[in-house]
Amino acid sequence: MANLNLPEELAEHVRNYILQTDLTRTEQNEFIEFAESMPPSKQKSINALIFKKMINKSTNFGILRLAMRDHHRKKMHAIHDMDIEDPNVEKIDIDKGEREFRKLISYVVSQVKVMHVRPEEIIVMQSDIIKDEQGEYIDDKAKFYLILNGDFKVSTLKFNKQKHKKKNKDAKKAVTSKSGKGNEFKKVLGPGEYFGEVAFLFDCGRTSTIKAKLYSTLGTLNHEQTNSLLTGYPIFKNHLKNDVVRVYDDDLKLFLMHALRRVDYLANVKDEIIVQLAYMCVGDIREKGSVLHDMDEEPENQLNDELVIIFDGACELYLVMDAGTEFRLELLTAGSVINSHNMLVQRKHSVNVRFTQNTMFYYLKYSKLVQVARNYPAFAKELLKEKGMAEALKSRDQNPIDYLLGIEFYTDAHDRVLDKGTSQKVIKIMAALKNSVIYLLLKNRKDRKVKNLRKILEEFIQRKNKQKEM
Repeated sequence: MANLNLPEELAEHVRNYILQTDLTRTEQNEFIEFAESMPPSKQKSINALIFKKMINKSTNFGILRLAMRDHHRKKMHAIHDMDIEDPNVEKIDIDKGEREFRKLISYVVSQVKVMHVRPEEIIVMQSDIIKDEQGEYIDDKAKFYLILNGDFKVSTLKFNKQKHKKKNKDAKKAVTSKSGKGNEFKKVLGPGEYFGEVAFLFDCGRTSTIKAKLYSTLGTLNHEQTNSLLTGYPIFKNHLKNDVVRVYDDDLKLFLMHALRRVDYLANVKDEIIVQLAYMCVGDIREKGSVLHDMDEEPENQLNDELVIIFDGACELYLVMDAGTEFRLELLTAGSVINSHNMLVQRKHSVNVRFTQNTMFYYLKYSKLVQVARNYPAFAKELLKEKGMAEALKSRDQNPIDYLLGIEFYTDAHDRVLDKGTSQKVIKIMAALKNSVIYLLLKNRKDRKVKNLRKILEEFIQRKNKQKEM
């Protein structure tokens, strides 16, 4: 290493990495050799014992144990508040939570399969899907993972490598992680922790990339085992969901939640609903100049059943005037939301949307919104009400353009930033004004296309005259 003339700090880092790698490789080889020396009938029992010891030391599973105990303790107190002499009232065993926890652990360790990984090996990749187009699980992708030993790096897509202008700082704040860096989220998972549950809980793609730091060992459950675990132990499933809602704070999740919360009918729904919708959003990238919405495209060919959130880049709303010139209505940057109301009724696009730079965006299908709403009656009722309002606007051709700016603070003609309250008023007034103008313009175009009675009669007489001449 001395021949490389590396800086001392870097040389020390390389030495430590080589030593750690060699040590973990030795440990992994010893584990493999020991397991292979045992008869197959004993290997499963040994693996179960090893994973059970790991789980008993795990902080995460310790918290789960307390949660399961607490759940049944609360049920017991509720029974005590009722008429205890009533023979129809179920008696709650105080130790039931502990027994259920042990039963859950027994199931996990009896089903887990050992997986050995190398340094820098990617276990799951962000946005990877666990189901195919037919909705069937992909065997080598649909797995739940338990860490037996080793450390794993967790990373999510960086927010935006480009510098944002002042007017977009509020969108950037929304994705600032606890580290305060604001452009990425990284953490390390160690022994006793688990990952891969989000895709099963919310029927979405992988939300992070997980990579091994050194030689490590995992336990895996396939999709059948994982779904059986979630179905058979609803307290465990709710525990996982609560962790995702309250604890997981990767930048992409926070960004999408912030953007969705700005849609009026999603502003006050439960955090659990917003998190599910955020994870159901699908990412896409388009090049500068490509068209997202074409108002002249046939309605049946238009993508009008999805809400769009600009993540990185920009797009413009524009109209082509009669003379062929283009008229820009709005420039939408990071954090902007398009089509949040019109997609409820699959309304035909009234303006064009084109990307002004290479852009990454996320979209949420109406079908996914409905899928989530089915599990929350109050939200489903509110969504149905919103759909009715959108249908009424569609029938009257009102509010043809549907967007929310990614900025929360408005800058006036003199480059003065207005306060948030005034900014929101100005933004709403400007949107209403533009909608009124577009409504009148489109109405004028529509009226010109309608033939009046005199013209219809003239064309009819001309056709008859031609038939007589023939």
